[in-house]
Amino acid sequence: DIGCANGDVSAALKKDYPNVYAWGIEINPKSAAHARLKLDRISEKPLDQFDAAEQNELVNIDTVLLLDVLEHIYNPWELLHTLSQHINSDAQVIVSLPNIAHANVFRDMADGYWHYQSAGLLDVTHIRFFTQFEMIKMFYETGFKVSHKQHQGDYCADPEQYQNRSFPVWVDFGNIKIIAKDYEHWITLNSRQIIFRLHKAVDSELNEHELHL
Repeated sequence: DIGCANGDVSAALKKDYPNVYAWGIEINPKSAAHARLKLDRISEKPLDQFDAAEQNELVNIDTVLLLDVLEHIYNPWELLHTLSQHINSDAQVIVSLPNIAHANVFRDMADGYWHYQSAGLLDVTHIRFFTQFEMIKMFYETGFKVSHKQHQGDYCADPEQYQNRSFPVWVDFGNIKIIAKDYEHWITLNSRQIIFRLHKAVDSELNEHELHL
């Protein structure tokens, strides 16, 4: 659990699945101290500072959690590449990322605003900002393939009006209108967060689009 904070997510997994061994990585000393009371193991240094022995242990991990983490670090590509080099081919990586291409962001920008906040899409601690395309591109660039994705909606327009519409279609978001190319695009415009399940990529399993992302 990379960036495990107080360890609450992995602690909940351990409660639901008692046989789970949870290894948390948390560089904030106070948060790490709390997590140490709940998880089986805590490391207080980032993955790129692991020694060879610690990196070799990653091959035994079956699930890596990166929940609202990558947007807070300067080089998420390096972290993902390190993971892809050391986890085994059967491991899964669960990633959640905020979607900067949300209609609310476009709407505020059209009025000339980019309001940093204490939490949310424009959390003042975010260093990187991603659209869905750039998220997926980053995964492929670092050795991963997307096996599943899920959108966490925060709807600016009534979804029932668009489920059976013919696309492309103009969508009215108040002070702006955007052409939604298809229903997937419409969903993305209304998604604050996107959750992915990743696996290590094998070139022979990638299609032409994936190979050239």
